[in-house]
Amino acid sequence: MIRSQAYLDTCLDRTHTVHVEISHAGPLSQRNQAYDAIRNLTETGFSFTARELLHAIGCKTAAIPVSAQDDERYYRLKHYCRVLQFIGLPSSAYCLNVYALDHLDKKRAVYRTILDEKRDRRFLESITVAGDEFLGRWFDSWLPKRSTRYKRLYQKQKDLRAPFLSKKRSVFQGLRRDFYESGFTTEPFSKPLLEKRTIHKYRRFDEAGVSVFPDGTVMVFRQI
Repeated sequence: MIRSQAYLDTCLDRTHTVHVEISHAGPLSQRNQAYDAIRNLTETGFSFTARELLHAIGCKTAAIPVSAQDDERYYRLKHYCRVLQFIGLPSSAYCLNVYALDHLDKKRAVYRTILDEKRDRRFLESITVAGDEFLGRWFDSWLPKRSTRYKRLYQKQKDLRAPFLSKKRSVFQGLRRDFYESGFTTEPFSKPLLEKRTIHKYRRFDEAGVSVFPDGTVMVFRQI
């Protein structure tokens, strides 16, 4: 039973490693050095913490690029769609999804993505981590209750009384203010990704561990 913030953080920061194999059906180009890190995983395995895994599940879509031909910009936009939906801006998420699909079709249409929901910013909450402001919302579960995508998983978690669904625990999901505001531009969410040295400064919020991804999204698990 998790009863303290320290023990919760210990559980979340425990490292897990899984074996990695590269499918012959989708070989990686030997001439592209960008794939070297992926090829190395066949020797070292893929390591991650529970905190990183829950962050990835909780704020991103399941769709990820699977080949060198996939449009990385499109998948990044889809990631932000998921974040906007999670923090309570469904109309913005829909508009951004339309923009992402048009981008994939190489259409040059300009949309007012999250600009249309600036009036709804009063529903967003703010936290400050290492001097930077993050906008989002606090929830009592890392799974969105009303999400069709995760409806079965949420119900299963509820039925099993899984530990991450607890009135004694809350989760903050959101993104750094400058990344949020970059969605107001005619080229939404084109802001450069965060560097590792910047990410490393985001360690604690109110005694709780913090997970920040290069795309500016954040997740905080807090023991109440």
